[in-house]
Formats: sequence, structure tokens, C-alpha cells
Amino acid sequence: MPLRIVIVGGGPTGTAIAHNLASWKTADNEKPVEVFVYERYPAATIYTPSSNHSRAYVIALNYRGQSALRRLQIVPENITNAVVADAVVTHRPPKKKTTQLTPPHVRPLEDKYRQVIAKRQDMTSYFEQLAEKSGATLHHEHELVDVDWKQKIATFRHRGLIHKVGYDLLIGADGTKSVVRTLLDQHCQTEQPRKGFSPSFRVEATECDRMEYQVAVIPQPGSEILGSVWKNDTKQLKRKRPLIQDTDVHSWNSKKYNAMCLAFPIQQSVKTTNNTHNPLGLLFAVIFPGGMLEAFRQQAKQNGKVVQSDQSYEAALESLLHDVPKHVRSDIIDQLKGGDFANGGNCVRALCQ
Repeated sequence: MPLRIVIVGGGPTGTAIAHNLASWKTADNEKPVEVFVYERYPAATIYTPSSNHSRAYVIALNYRGQSALRRLQIVPENITNAVVADAVVTHRPPKKKTTQLTPPHVRPLEDKYRQVIAKRQDMTSYFEQLAEKSGATLHHEHELVDVDWKQKIATFRHRGLIHKVGYDLLIGADGTKSVVRTLLDQHCQTEQPRKGFSPSFRVEATECDRMEYQVAVIPQPGSEILGSVWKNDTKQLKRKRPLIQDTDVHSWNSKKYNAMCLAFPIQQSVKTTNNTHNPLGLLFAVIFPGGMLEAFRQQAKQNGKVVQSDQSYEAALESLLHDVPKHVRSDIIDQLKGGDFANGGNCVRALCQ
């Protein structure tokens, strides 16, 4: 009988693993495994968070990430709406005692090190399709609530109903706040160890990431947003290319707020004619120390009037995005005020003895 594999977590990692495992075949062209994926959220093709939702981030695959996907029989460039970035633009703050802007530094990337960038949702949707074509079975809106480690039975809740699923191998791919890892840690701490032996598994979780982030999407490409500020000048580059290109990745930092911003080129989800590519936009991910974004939100309005202070979105983004046009910053601020924010989760170490 084939080995029954249950994967908890249907994000990019879980679905990529499912695709690879479900593709296995023996010399007799038989499949040695059955793969089942259980995900707490709806399918990626159905569940699409708003552009300023904390789950609406992008994933930038460097050389190592791309190599890992290729080993799983996945071509990164084929991911839905993927953008290949061939340069990183660092926007340097103005020099001291002057308001004159410092030209950004452009670092072209060699072909081997170009980044493949895609929205998390697009990547998950593409991997879901690959997994199902390979023979994996996907179950969405199934939340893991318990695991019987001795009997090898996982219990899921689906729309108020309880489902018990047997397995031969259980894989936890459910993120930094993994329920699988938490349940395994609880089991090992309560299980009576054999005489002379300590528990075989334990989890050490350090403090939560102190940095928080929000995202905002501007539908215009990078060359249009920053082109009015930085006139394209090929003399500043060794390569014969414009100073700002639509496929560039951008970064800013502010020492005053200990903050940074990364902007990634993304494909817009709009209908086009004549089978042309969707226009590129920029997704801005602003990252601040924990608690500061909430302080900005509380200071944003008092009695219905905008309050201008150092602890406000307006002041912080003026310092951070110093060379971004004011009307673009205003659009970003409006999205941030109405969106939610998230942190990087727990830093977790799993120890096996």
C-alpha cells in the first residue's frame, strides 16, 4: 500500500512539497505515496486578501530559493505574474545640513542572481495547480485542532464539523505559528519519558519579532513614480540602462525611525486586451519597530483632524520615502491608515535529542 502523507499548511511551502512528493513514481510507474494537504484558509484562487492586508505580501526568490524550487521540479519564472528583477536601487537619504537629494545607488544583478518576485497569493495558486495535477488532494478551510501521535490520527475542524484523518507521515508546513509544532511540543513535555531518557523533542521560542510591517500598492510602475524625481541618466551607471526601470527593487531607510521600506515590482490584476502583459506596479512594504505603527494610527486623527507630529505617518514617511513624490506618499499613507499590520512571528528553534 502507498505511504499516506498528510501535509498541514497549504501555503507556498506545503503545496510545493505536495507537488514534488505526489510526482514520485516507482520503476513500475506506480505511485509509492498518497499526498493530502490540509489548509485552514480557502483556496488561493478564491481567497484574495485586500492589497493592504498583512498576508498580501510578495515573495522575492534569490538564487538559493530558485534553486530549491527547481529541485522540486518547479520553474520559478513560470509562477503566475512573476516579475524578474535585475537590479536593486538603494535610495540614500539627503546629506547632512542640506536638503539636496543624494542620487540613488543602482546595483545591477548578474543573470545568475536575478530575483524572481511574485505575490504570495499568485505563487500559492500556481503551486496548488501543480500539486493537484501531480495527484495530491487539497482540502481547504480545514483547521488542525489535535493530533494523536501514537495512533497517528490528525483531527481537523471544517465548517464546525470534526474530521479525523489517519496518516503514516505528518508534515508541518503551517508557518511560524505552527500548530503541528506546538502540539508536538506539548506532547513531548507531557509524555512520560523512558527511564534514563529525556524528551526527544522540544521547542524554544524566543521573543516575537520586534519589527512590524504594512503594505501598500501603487498601480504605477517605478519609472513613472520616481521618473519625475530622478531623470534617467545612463552616465551614472556602468550598464547602458535608465537609472530607474520598472523591474527594479527599491529600498529606503531612516535612522531617525529605525525603519526601512522595500518596494517590489508586481503585476497588476487587471484585464488587458490583445493578450498583452498586465502593467507593473509597486508594492511598498514599510517596516517599523514594534508598536510604532499603532502609535501612528492613534496620532493620525484627533477629533477628526489630522495631527502633525513626529509620531505620525506623514512625518515618518516623509523621512523614510524622502524622494517619493508627495502625492504618492499620500496615497500610501491612506492605504496604511486603513490596513492592518503584522510582525515576523516567533523565532523558533526545534531541538531533537
